[in-house]
Amino acid sequence: MAHDLLDEYTSAYTSSETPFVGWVTVVTRRYEINASDKSFLSEEMFRAIWFSYARLQQLNGDMKCPECGPAPETVIWDGVTLAFSRKHVLSSLRPPTTLDPDSATRGASQYLGKQQLLQDVTLRKLVRKIIAAPALTSAALGEDGAEPGEIAREGIQDDQGAEGGQKSKEIAQAAKVAIEHIDLANRALVQLRAVHEGLAELFNEQFGYEAYISRRKVSSVFRELFVQVGLAQVHL
Repeated sequence: MAHDLLDEYTSAYTSSETPFVGWVTVVTRRYEINASDKSFLSEEMFRAIWFSYARLQQLNGDMKCPECGPAPETVIWDGVTLAFSRKHVLSSLRPPTTLDPDSATRGASQYLGKQQLLQDVTLRKLVRKIIAAPALTSAALGEDGAEPGEIAREGIQDDQGAEGGQKSKEIAQAAKVAIEHIDLANRALVQLRAVHEGLAELFNEQFGYEAYISRRKVSSVFRELFVQVGLAQVHL
């Protein structure tokens, strides 16, 4: 059997849950569609060949982090399942949590807390509030593109002079919301700099004053990054 077919299955099951039966069925149909004069292997034969092929692979050390080494303090794991027919499940199969007579005993073990990059709860909430805030509205900028601070003052003055009306109130309110958002972003930026300068600069680039005023759309990748920074156990 060609190595590219074996490698193709390896690629399939390491990226999603791909059982042998389903993958063999797909390849068999591919042979039929292309009018091959030879049929593909049975599921049992392909499975036996693939496991033999997998034993030859040099996989040692491929899970070692180049920065953290073989035993990082914190690991974020996203696993997939190599599925096979239920008839192949042996009676000796046990959950990984099953105790063995030779298992190490660690009676004093306890959960290690405060592993988040942003350990300050208030800062985490502040970051999430900023990235979830709606974009700057046209009303907050006004017709001449003035900044929110100017619009807020002008809108309030017009309303107080009884010449503004409902539109002036809406503009002033939109500008007030924008000013509050900018103030929160600046506060978060100062606190983030105390945690990590690079992270703070990235935050400023995507959610800071210039990005907010220019109404630049933030990529979902950066938005999700700062959500995870506040929740996940990450170390920079």
